[in-house]
Amino acid sequence: TVSVLYWRRRMMARLAVLVALCIATAAAVPAGFTVVRNVKDYGAVGDGVHDDTAAFIAALTIDKATVNRTGLWNASQYGCQTTRPSLVTVPAGTYRLTQTLPVPYYTQLVGAEYHTRATLLFQLPSGASSYRCLDAGTDEGPGHGWYGGANQDNFYRQIRNLIVDTTGCAKCTAVHWMVSQGTVISNVELNLDSDGTGIYMESGSGGFMGDILIRGGHTGMKLGNQQFTFRNITIDGAGYAIDVVWNWVFTFAHVTFRNNKVGVISGANAGSMNFIDCNFEHVGHAIEMWGHATTLYVEGASWKNVSVTLRTLFSTVTTPYAGYFVGRNQTGEIALYELPPAQRPAALVGADGRYPSVTRPNFAGPVVRLNLTNGTDVTDTLQGALNNAAAAGHAVLLPYGTYFVSRTVVVPTGTRLEGQVWTRIAATGAYFANASQPRVMLQLGEPGDIGTMQLADLLLTVQGPAPGAVLVRWNTRAALPGDCGAWDVHFRIGGAQGTGLTGAECPTTTPFPSAAGAACQAAHTLLHLAPSSGNVYLENVWGWVADHDIDSGVQTNIFAGRGLVSEAQHGGVWTFGVAFEHSFLGQFILNKPGAAHLLVVPQTETPYYQPMFPLDASTPGIGYNATADPSYGTAAAPNAMHAYGVYFAAASASAPLWIVGAGHYSFFDNWNSTVCGSVVAPCQRVIALAQLPAGSNASTLSSFVHAANVNIHGARDVFDAVGGDQSTLKELSALQFPNDFCQTASIL
Repeated sequence: TVSVLYWRRRMMARLAVLVALCIATAAAVPAGFTVVRNVKDYGAVGDGVHDDTAAFIAALTIDKATVNRTGLWNASQYGCQTTRPSLVTVPAGTYRLTQTLPVPYYTQLVGAEYHTRATLLFQLPSGASSYRCLDAGTDEGPGHGWYGGANQDNFYRQIRNLIVDTTGCAKCTAVHWMVSQGTVISNVELNLDSDGTGIYMESGSGGFMGDILIRGGHTGMKLGNQQFTFRNITIDGAGYAIDVVWNWVFTFAHVTFRNNKVGVISGANAGSMNFIDCNFEHVGHAIEMWGHATTLYVEGASWKNVSVTLRTLFSTVTTPYAGYFVGRNQTGEIALYELPPAQRPAALVGADGRYPSVTRPNFAGPVVRLNLTNGTDVTDTLQGALNNAAAAGHAVLLPYGTYFVSRTVVVPTGTRLEGQVWTRIAATGAYFANASQPRVMLQLGEPGDIGTMQLADLLLTVQGPAPGAVLVRWNTRAALPGDCGAWDVHFRIGGAQGTGLTGAECPTTTPFPSAAGAACQAAHTLLHLAPSSGNVYLENVWGWVADHDIDSGVQTNIFAGRGLVSEAQHGGVWTFGVAFEHSFLGQFILNKPGAAHLLVVPQTETPYYQPMFPLDASTPGIGYNATADPSYGTAAAPNAMHAYGVYFAAASASAPLWIVGAGHYSFFDNWNSTVCGSVVAPCQRVIALAQLPAGSNASTLSSFVHAANVNIHGARDVFDAVGGDQSTLKELSALQFPNDFCQTASIL
């Protein structure tokens, strides 16, 4: 006890100095650097005749990237960085382009909204072919791409509200998109040459894209990535709509395949594919699978004029069913099952029986632009501005900057708040210093509120140690899906210049609990869906407790308690392409919710420094709460010091958990990656756990959990279930369900 008090007093004594220092040195853009860049300010004309290539390249690359050699670009002089953000805007018009356009790190390329979208007309000189119009990651090799040598770190990019026309470019690719988390392509139309490719992605660790129309082409999307979510995409007239070269887990939701020779073809290195509410219209072969280990889940499909619905190495199916499952059964054999219509929870579907598909709002109507002082404490001014905007019914634009908050800001119900190049709001100060007395940075509405709460393009973070900070507590409940939602909103804890939580302050040798560890204890909870909340829609949200500095690449030990905690009691909760990584008590913690939950590709990673300390009240300073936090008791023995990817404490069968594709990974054991690859001696035992109410048994598990293609790596079991007394009800052993790199199992 004495040592705990000593650490706490020492941290508090340093806190005022650290806060002042951090605010003074908060990461700022270099002098003379332009954040918001209109291509017309760089000479673009937009009449479809003039060559606007040079203007676009200037807007995209000045102070961000340099020419390496003709046609290829690099950002190695800056590497990955957080201090050179740029929003490149493209007014309505048609812009003729004759060279590849690089899309560097921390860049958003955004056209005018919806019906006034700009067109990028890609035309090459006579005889030229096989170019890329937009390139978010070169293939020159390590150190020469946009990602500083590791494609898994190719974060923070957007392409939105554009039409890309490559019909005049033979064998060209509209978008090269080798990316990871924090990226998006949305509200984009791609018109292709008959030999062209719409989106080419050969590697990365993503990710989300949606609201895309692809017309024509040889291949609509050629894909390779660890995990990805695709929503509301139409591929019309491509010979091969989707070619999955390799993956760990992909989920396609609300995708329409129309006038294709083949809808989906997957090769020998494909892992897990999931399709929910997809339409196949006038397609020869809907799905072709040529991998020995590929698992497939199809739910809620519709078929119109399809010759072959499913073709695998061992069977051809021509009779259309609402669903299919291909994977290993309990005996370890790969089998194909034709599924009846899924009995979806009523709280998760609309009147048509389908899951919601909600496009990011365009925040139309009167918009208030807040003029806050970058790099200062804006608690009071932000509170007043949000109150006034909500009262007037205006949307709010918060321009790019880093804005500090030293007390709770209550965001009124009715708020529609949009940032700019991931505007940063950071909790800082003594108010957030006690993990045993957690305090909220942004409180969304009051308990009992029903109405609108919409957020987009924000980056929520902390400045210096903030062990008691709950970055967001969501109280407002929506009447309809999408009234309450977050799109392209990310949480980042440390790992960036000026945060006071970098490799210099928090190297991988930092122990916890200790005085040094207390200085690197950075958050209590990233996102809390409070009991009063419900009908919350989350899309492309990434909660990252940094394992390395983006700016320097130096690895870090940063300690944050919880990722997403949901206690929502009303309606449904939907997550599409949402990831939480490296919180020490768990990434997705669903604590007796009364709301049904649909998680589409929840992606998690266990902290790299674990095992380090017991995950219970015996560890001082973590603010463990036995009634709200996961139990790491006998179910996790013999090793109870690795965080769950998903922990679901079920309240009742009327509020079940549905998962469609998941990726839960345990890559390191105390920063040692060599010991985690074996399912015989993995890093941790349990990575996904359901705790059912008293009186439950193994036969009732499917009433509480419906999980299609849960993919794990580095754990002994894919998914476990325990009873109210912690007795084991179900263990899905990873040994039983091998699938290429991951192990994959389902509860259907």
